[in-house]
Amino acid sequence: MNKSTEKKPTYFYDRYNFHFKSKSREKLYLGKDHPFTEFLRLVQKQFKVLDVGCGGGFLTNLINKKTGCTITGLDLSEKSLETARVMCKNATFTKGDALHLPFANDSFDALVSNGVIHHTPNPFKGFSEAIRVIKKKGIIYMSVYNKAHIYSFLYATYGRFLRLFNPNKFWIQKIFHPLYRLKFKMYCSLFVGEWDSSINTFNLFADAYLTPIAHFHTPKQMIEFGKKNGLEVLRAQSGNNGKMIIFIFRKK
Repeated sequence: MNKSTEKKPTYFYDRYNFHFKSKSREKLYLGKDHPFTEFLRLVQKQFKVLDVGCGGGFLTNLINKKTGCTITGLDLSEKSLETARVMCKNATFTKGDALHLPFANDSFDALVSNGVIHHTPNPFKGFSEAIRVIKKKGIIYMSVYNKAHIYSFLYATYGRFLRLFNPNKFWIQKIFHPLYRLKFKMYCSLFVGEWDSSINTFNLFADAYLTPIAHFHTPKQMIEFGKKNGLEVLRAQSGNNGKMIIFIFRKK
């Protein structure tokens, strides 16, 4: 891995801060059937929790608000961390890399990695780091892109075409992004029940199709790696209409 590859995600998320806070998103994550609700039930007030790739601090804030735990958010984008510090006043935030977590072994009782390691050059190194810093009996909430979903094909084809152009080009701003916004609005209306017009859909569009690194996985790959590295699977299911695979692991 060369230095230019390492810098790409940092530059990208400084430019396109993935800050997505809305009532509809909170409603989705707190739904009775969403795995995140089960994760929250497992987190106790005395826990030390790490949110890896916290972005703008949406889940960091939600975890702290619902559990009262001590929580640390980590992200490689300083712009994202600036947003996160405003979002969640009760958390500690630090700049860092998911592949080289700046914490000792067995430092946390629970860890969140929500759509993060698939944007790194080496997802299973990121998975290993998560396991390393979690205590025995600790809980990991992790989501990654689903290899079986059509999005993996769209990222490699449609996304590859879009990534050839400057994001400020007319057809990106006036054609492709508006089409994505329309699709996203329909998704929120149909599956979440409401649409929040304040959402910055261009940053979501960029995260989906312009992001420089995206890996896709199968449930079997993730579960087998987890088991080989001392984890038991508490839950595994698809999310976001099958685009994501969501796991809750416990370290043995």
